[in-house]
Amino acid sequence: MKGLKQFGAMALAAALTITLVAPISASAAIYMDQDGATGNKTYTNEDTKESFTESADLEFGNDIASALAKTPKVYYISTNDYADIKLSTTIDVAKFTGFKSNKKKALKVRVEKTEEVTKGNNAWVTDSYAYAKKENGTWKYYYKDVNNEWKSTDVDGLEKLGENSGKYTIRLYANKPGTYKIKYNAVDANGATIAKKTIKVVARDDSRAIKSITYGGKNILPDTDGDGRDDYTNYYSVTKRSVYTTKKKGKLVITANKDFKIKKIEIGTPVLDTRNLETTNPTGTQTYGNKPIDLNGNGRTDDTVKGVYEGSVSMTWKKVKNKKTIKLSKVEDNEAGNYNKSWKSGKTEVLTEKGNFAPTTIRVTVYDKKNKTTSTEQYLIFLRVRK
Repeated sequence: MKGLKQFGAMALAAALTITLVAPISASAAIYMDQDGATGNKTYTNEDTKESFTESADLEFGNDIASALAKTPKVYYISTNDYADIKLSTTIDVAKFTGFKSNKKKALKVRVEKTEEVTKGNNAWVTDSYAYAKKENGTWKYYYKDVNNEWKSTDVDGLEKLGENSGKYTIRLYANKPGTYKIKYNAVDANGATIAKKTIKVVARDDSRAIKSITYGGKNILPDTDGDGRDDYTNYYSVTKRSVYTTKKKGKLVITANKDFKIKKIEIGTPVLDTRNLETTNPTGTQTYGNKPIDLNGNGRTDDTVKGVYEGSVSMTWKKVKNKKTIKLSKVEDNEAGNYNKSWKSGKTEVLTEKGNFAPTTIRVTVYDKKNKTTSTEQYLIFLRVRK
């Protein structure tokens, strides 16, 4: 299947653009936690174990998540397909120049760029550093330079460094498998080359992290054999609304491609919570698609744990083993919102909607052996519960 793939320069696991029934997201192993009591946030990279917590002497800029990410050593692309690598200059670099492939005939490279001069405009400042730390009564601003090393400066230095910036989209097309290199220069505001950079590109017939996914013995990963047809259509019934199955349970088998390892598989079930109405008229109950859950076990439900606010949890997760039978969720897609209300006047109103489908989320944690990074992929499988 042809399609344009995009890779961010700070993404931890490039090339994890997998499609299965309905892909939800791909995310790196960088998490934000927030203490509900203090309001302080903590950002952590679970691969590198690097972590920062804000306090009276440490404040975050908007670039903290990108700075914590590992720059990929390798980008994976599919042969005979287009792929984009997106790069942005770091604060110490004015622009990138001289993009060149080491094998021009086999790997075609086209660069689209946007370069800006922001001198005298302080709007960029909060986007240009990872965190600010008060040291001996003076604020120092920390950022990652073009070589991915931590550096610091004062506010005047920050303004001078950030006078120029550039964004680049490198469009690639490889006509055969192989390992390629793209070289380019990092240039400062004075026009001097401060670093010579190299991007390593691995082109394969299938660049995805996941090679195959089967449920109940049937393939549900589109076009795994490369013939241009979606193989799952023989198993799923396709409607205008969704792709679905009627098989309530079956063996789930997920296989990784070369250089990737499956670390964990989880099954997500939507949360339903029936609550009493907080009014005296009407009285009754209403069903919601979320509820407070103490995720970190501290006895409260006002924290944010790995990006999920405890006061409104919409999904619970259960770890499952690969190549084992799983049961799909029976929580129907529109059960949230059902209610039973009675007014003092004697009027009673009941709404009980029955859904046609029950979604089950499959969350796969994948480890990239070459880049030594972790990411997660999520997919939806719809169980048809009624015709």
